[in-house]
Amino acid sequence: MQKLSVNEFAKYIQNRRDLYEAVQRNDYYLPKYKCGMITEAYLIGVLKGTLFCPKVTEVKMKQCVRPPSKEALLMKFLKIARDKGWHASAGVDAEHLPDKRWLLDVIATFAPDDEIFKKDYMPPARKNKLSEIKAIELPVEFLADLPESTRRSKRKGLRLAKDGLAAQRLKRLRSLQREIGNRIITEETKKEEVKEKGKTKKSTSSLFEKFEASQKSPSKRKRDQQADESQRMISASPHQPQQTPPPIFNPAVSMSQSFLNISHGDLNTSRESSKKKP
Repeated sequence: MQKLSVNEFAKYIQNRRDLYEAVQRNDYYLPKYKCGMITEAYLIGVLKGTLFCPKVTEVKMKQCVRPPSKEALLMKFLKIARDKGWHASAGVDAEHLPDKRWLLDVIATFAPDDEIFKKDYMPPARKNKLSEIKAIELPVEFLADLPESTRRSKRKGLRLAKDGLAAQRLKRLRSLQREIGNRIITEETKKEEVKEKGKTKKSTSSLFEKFEASQKSPSKRKRDQQADESQRMISASPHQPQQTPPPIFNPAVSMSQSFLNISHGDLNTSRESSKKKP
């Protein structure tokens, strides 16, 4: 990493478009410029390496004649992100979404065997279609017996229609956000279950060891306790002098020792008597 002054940085990048092109020139495969995912924060995160974006050399394109909805592709992308470990740095949320082509190419790169790339794939019926979401409130009998309009421009000049379209988009984004949150909770629950299974195995092994210890015979346990006690006493007083064992009684040695003592006694008595004589 290098540090630049504001003037030095401005020689190369002056606005978000320049930043977008600079990141592209550094071989990053970015979503389309006009999609909600392209923000200054995302581009800076990509160039610093804190947010995910594949390189052009990594991308592998595959044919998908009838792709599913953008919401379905986003779910597949988030699953790949969780499996690969860069879910937190994917840069995607309900308000910042990539374009459909980028999602298809990223899925083809990291999950080339997905069902959407098969020859016989057909997308499922679309749920929560934008044009079918009901967002304009009117009295129940207001449209009763009214003829349909024959004008080409259906929503021109009506603020009510524009507000309704914005409400439709907001509802779809909220439903998408709920689905993403539910999927995240499901994946986190699976991870917690795996951790709990690992803890259960450890506790089972420790219980098995305790059971084996309880199955030892009382005499063996007593011997083990005595050995441990003697070992603790030795380790507690390492500088005590060693006591010499008592001598072993041997009758032959005792008799010979007594005979020698008697002989020495007689010899000393005879010497004393000879000294007394004149």
